[in-house]
Amino acid sequence: MSGTAATASGCPVAHHGMRSNGAVCPVTGISSGSADDSPRSRSRSGSISSTSSGQSQGSQLSSSASVLSAQSALSSRSASSGMSGEFGESFSTQMVDLLRHETRDVIKSTWALAIQKQDEADVTPVATFVNVFFGKLFELCPETRLVFGQDLSLQGKSLSSVLTGMLEFVVHPKKLTTQVKSLAVKHVGLGITPDMFDAFGAALVYTIKTRIGKVWSPQTERVWVDAYGGVNNIITQQMSRVTLNSQDIPPWMIQRYQEHHAVLHASWVKATEGDNGDAVLTGFLVRLQSNNPQATLIYERADPRMRKVIIWTAVSKILDCMQNPRSLRKELKPLGQSHAKMGVTGPMLDSFGVALRAVLKDVLKARYTTETDMVWRRCYRLFSVQFLASIEAESKGKGVGKSCGMQ
Repeated sequence: MSGTAATASGCPVAHHGMRSNGAVCPVTGISSGSADDSPRSRSRSGSISSTSSGQSQGSQLSSSASVLSAQSALSSRSASSGMSGEFGESFSTQMVDLLRHETRDVIKSTWALAIQKQDEADVTPVATFVNVFFGKLFELCPETRLVFGQDLSLQGKSLSSVLTGMLEFVVHPKKLTTQVKSLAVKHVGLGITPDMFDAFGAALVYTIKTRIGKVWSPQTERVWVDAYGGVNNIITQQMSRVTLNSQDIPPWMIQRYQEHHAVLHASWVKATEGDNGDAVLTGFLVRLQSNNPQATLIYERADPRMRKVIIWTAVSKILDCMQNPRSLRKELKPLGQSHAKMGVTGPMLDSFGVALRAVLKDVLKARYTTETDMVWRRCYRLFSVQFLASIEAESKGKGVGKSCGMQ
C-alpha cells in the first residue's frame, strides 16, 4: 500500500523516512508508505518547519509477529513496576542521603546481618541470601535470567560483585562519579534495562527484609530504597547516553524490542481502525491540552486538520523507530536539530506519551491490557530519552534556548 505522508511545522516527533505502520490516516485517507523498505527507497523529508507534504516510502509491517510473545514475556514481570516510583526520586537528594553517616551505618549494619544469619546448618548464610534474592528477582523480571544465566555458582559470584560495588559506592559515593561512564557501557553491553534495575532493587529490599526479620523497620526500608535509588539513577542516566550507540547490544535485547514493536503496531492499528482514527487524534489533542497547555503551542500555527496529520506522523515515527532500535539514535539526530529550534522539552515529550497512552486506553478499553500499557511505557521511554538527548546535544552545540520557541 502506498501513498504520501504529510509533514508540517511544529510536529513534536516529526516525519523522516517513515515506514508504513499498516494504519490509515483518517485525515488524509492514506497509509504511511509503500512496500519497499530498502534504505534507498526511504525518503528523507526535508525541514519539518515547512507546511508542505512530502513523499515517504517504507514497508508495510509484517503482521505475522506474535503479539502474545511480548505479552507473555512480560506477564510475570508486572509486580516490579510498583517499585519504580520509589526509586525515582531526585538524584541530588539521594546523593545527600548517601553522604550521611547514619545512612551508611544503617546500610552496613543491616547488610552484615543479612549475609551472616544462619537458617540451616547445611546451607551457608550467603547461599541462602543468593537463593532468596534470585528467586524474587526472576519472579519480578524473568528477563534477568538472560543476564545472570542458569549457573547458580556464577549467579552468586555476579551478585557478590554487584553488591560489593554498590556498597562501596554508598560508603564512598564520589567513586561512582569517576566510574559511571565505564559502568554504563558495561551495563548496556549486558543488555540491562531500567526495568531490570527496578526489579533488582525490589528483590534486594525484599531479601534483606526477609533475612533480618524484626530488625527491619520502615526507616530501614527508606534508607535502602534511597541508597539504591541514588546509585541506580546515576548509572541509568549515563546509560541513556550510550544506549543503542553501542553495537555490542545483545541480540536477545533487540529481539525483545522487536516483539514489543508487534504490540505497539497491533494496538495502534486496532485503535485507529474504521471511524476510530479521528476520535483518537481528537482525543489526544484534548488530553495534551489538559496535561500540558505549553506543549500545544507547538501546534498553534497549524489548522485543526493539519494538527491531526502532525500527530499521525508523530506516532508513525515512534513505530518506525521501534522497528529497528539499533538505529534509533541515528534516526533521531536530524529531528534533534529541528526540534531544538522549536523549544521542545522533556516535559512536553512526557505529556505527549501520557496523552497517547490515555487515549489508547480509552478507545481500546479492555483490549488495552496491563501488558500493552507496559510495552508502550517501556518503548516510549526509550524513544523519548534518546530523542531528548538529541535535542539537548543540538541545543548545547548551537546555543539554542530550551524554552518554547513560538514567541
